[in-house]
Amino acid sequence: MRELNVKSMQQKISDLENPKKSKSKDGIWLKIENDIKYQLRILIPEDGDPWREFHVHYNVGKNFGFLCPKANFDEPCAVCDFAWSLWNDRKDHPENEKIAKQLLPTKRFITPVMVLQEDGSWEGPKVWNYGNNIYQYFMRKYTDPDWTDFWRYDSGRNIKVLCYKEGDKYYPTTDVDLAPKESKLGTSKQIEAWEKEIPNLDELFNRKTSAEVKLILEEYLAGEDGAADEDKYGSNKSTSSASSRQESQESELSRVEQSIRELIGD
Repeated sequence: MRELNVKSMQQKISDLENPKKSKSKDGIWLKIENDIKYQLRILIPEDGDPWREFHVHYNVGKNFGFLCPKANFDEPCAVCDFAWSLWNDRKDHPENEKIAKQLLPTKRFITPVMVLQEDGSWEGPKVWNYGNNIYQYFMRKYTDPDWTDFWRYDSGRNIKVLCYKEGDKYYPTTDVDLAPKESKLGTSKQIEAWEKEIPNLDELFNRKTSAEVKLILEEYLAGEDGAADEDKYGSNKSTSSASSRQESQESELSRVEQSIRELIGD
């Protein structure tokens, strides 16, 4: 006989009594709008690492995104196995290369931040989700003696972010720069309160077991008509039929990827 989840109910009651402290996963993400200048400051999570790296599968059916079992936890991943089978067969079937790239996991980084408002106050914590180029920028600054303390609360620097469309590029460009002037983020009491509100970064992405990932792949390959994956896409021995749905796949993948890009602002 099932029992009520008491811990979950206590959290619901707490959320009702403290609505300002209640945050959904959707509300915690920082959404970067095009052509708006943002200024951010990094918050340090409990483990001291504000640049958390994850590998995420997008574009697999109707799933928004989930952590790759293999890249993150060294566990079997059916999506990776299938994607690499397409990749290894690309010489005989060049059309499979693009599909493989879309199915392989994407490296993402997340950082808890505060967001400067027009009135000079700070909003947050929010979680900023970005790609490898921005991460490398931060690492270059951290290893530069003139900029290495940019993350500090008492004498750090605001991070200036601008996202914009450039020419005919499909995805927007994101420019990141550090403010030349050092500044203080807030009082010790304010910072302590903000740090307590940092969410568990390990729980923000949807983690699936290897068995669940295999089922997701099977459903994705079966599609609406329920055909078997080898009949539709082939395997290492036969992948020629992957091209039969490439056009419809590309349309769907582009739509999903664009919605993700708009959400995370990268």
